[in-house]
Amino acid sequence: MCRLSGGNYVGGIAGRATDMRGCRSFVEITDGNEFTGTIAGQCSGELSANAFVENGMGAVDGISYRGKAFPVTYEKMLTLSDVPEEFSVMKLIFMADGEIVETLEYGYGDSVRDADIPEIPSVAGSFAEWEDFDGSDLRFGKIINAVYSNRLTAIASDVCRDDGLPVFIAEGSYGDESLVAERGDAAWRITLPEDGAESHLIRYYAEGDNLDVFVNGERVDSEQDGRYLVFRTNLMDFEVTTAEKPFNYIPLIYAGGGAAALAIIVIVAVSVRKKKKSAVKPGQ
Repeated sequence: MCRLSGGNYVGGIAGRATDMRGCRSFVEITDGNEFTGTIAGQCSGELSANAFVENGMGAVDGISYRGKAFPVTYEKMLTLSDVPEEFSVMKLIFMADGEIVETLEYGYGDSVRDADIPEIPSVAGSFAEWEDFDGSDLRFGKIINAVYSNRLTAIASDVCRDDGLPVFIAEGSYGDESLVAERGDAAWRITLPEDGAESHLIRYYAEGDNLDVFVNGERVDSEQDGRYLVFRTNLMDFEVTTAEKPFNYIPLIYAGGGAAALAIIVIVAVSVRKKKKSAVKPGQ
């Protein structure tokens, strides 16, 4: 009971054999060239009472023989003599970093529920996922390995501006999740994947200059960094809008006040000079 692959002479019991009698085979051959069979790749001698679980392949070099090397159903196989006990139990073995995380047992043709799939042991700085496998209609045991990848420090929206840069970038610690940005009638709807952080730094490529940023209608502190407005939020699902910053009149008031003061000083200076001139006696 195993999976096999190879070049030439690939067989469930033997690649090459002379005499084969009463063999029981339950294999899945995933790859093979010439001389491939669920009982043997090639048999030069006697064949007698060899059975295998039907899987669409032939017994010896792609050919089956009635009473000598023949297919049976899985249920029939379990009733034959000399059938290994392992044939009666299907197993999914989940492994991470060379260690068995969990072994699931199931019946022939059963399906594995998502709730039964174990969690992958965490590794600092990495995210993990089980390698792809089809958990439905299982007819053979499988080993499923965990695949670890370095975590991402930033993720971007699929939506981009005309220059190809993403509209939104979120900094954090992410796996293969995505930042979802959806444009509404009046706001962007942003959804961040969970990464355990209390808040996230968001970069927004807004259209326009001198803008304030609003999150769910409330203005937040922001600053311009190149093309992006940068702000922080502790929300995972929120709306973003912008508005032009209100005109700041205070500098004009100060400037106007300064000009008025300067004008007063000039007037006073001219007045004093005139008084001095009027005080000068003739002949001096």
